[in-house]
Amino acid sequence: MPKNIIIPEPEDNLKFVDVHCHLPFPRPRGDRLPSNREQYLNYSKLGGKFLITSTIDIHTLNLTLDFLKEKYKNYGFTCGWAPQTVTYTPKDKYDTEWKKWVDYVKNNNGEFLAIGEVGLDFHHAKTLDKRNKQVEVFKKILELTKDFDKPYVLHVRNAAEHEFDRTHPKHRFNKKDGANKEILSILKEFDIPQKSNLALFFRTRILWKIFSQSRFYSISTEFSLWI
Repeated sequence: MPKNIIIPEPEDNLKFVDVHCHLPFPRPRGDRLPSNREQYLNYSKLGGKFLITSTIDIHTLNLTLDFLKEKYKNYGFTCGWAPQTVTYTPKDKYDTEWKKWVDYVKNNNGEFLAIGEVGLDFHHAKTLDKRNKQVEVFKKILELTKDFDKPYVLHVRNAAEHEFDRTHPKHRFNKKDGANKEILSILKEFDIPQKSNLALFFRTRILWKIFSQSRFYSISTEFSLWI
C-alpha cells in the first residue's frame, strides 16, 4: 500500500458484514492460523453481524457444507466454480468434479445465497486456449443458473502487461481491460439482470460502468491501488 494513504481506525463497537471471504478453506500442512471455528467466533465477538463465504469448486463447497453442520448462525455461502478452478483442475478429474458441482447447484438452489465466485482470470490463464476455456465455462454457468433469481459473485482479473499471449499478441484478451470487457459482453449476451452483480473484482476504471448498472456491489480492500 502506498505510504501516503492513511487508513483511519474503525469506530469503536462498529458492526459490520463480510460479504466475501473464504471460511473454511483448504489449509496447507503446518498451517498456524486459528481454527475455522475460532476465526468465526472471533469475527462475531468483534462486531461481525453476518458472514458470507464464497466457494470456488466442489472441494471448498464440501468443506463449507461440513462447516455448516455445526449450525453456525448468521453464516451463508455462495456456490462457485472459479476461473482458477477452470485453469488448474487436473484434466483427469475435471469432468467428474464439474458434474458433482453442477448436480449440487441444480438440486439445492434454496441452500446458497448466490452464484460465485465465477468469472474470468487472465492472470492465471495466460494462453488464448486457457482463456477461451474460462469463457466457455463461464457461459455454461450462466446458462445453467440464469433463471435461479440469484446474484452473481464475479471474479474478474485482467492480464498484466507481461502476461499477454505472445502467440496471439493482438488478441483482445491481451488488452489491459480484456477480461473486464469480455465479462460485460457475456453478461449482455445472456441478458443477466443488472441487479444481479453483487461482488466485483475489476482492476480498472471500467468499474463505473458496473456501478451505473448494478444495484449491489462490493469492492476489494485493495481498490485504492487500482485507480
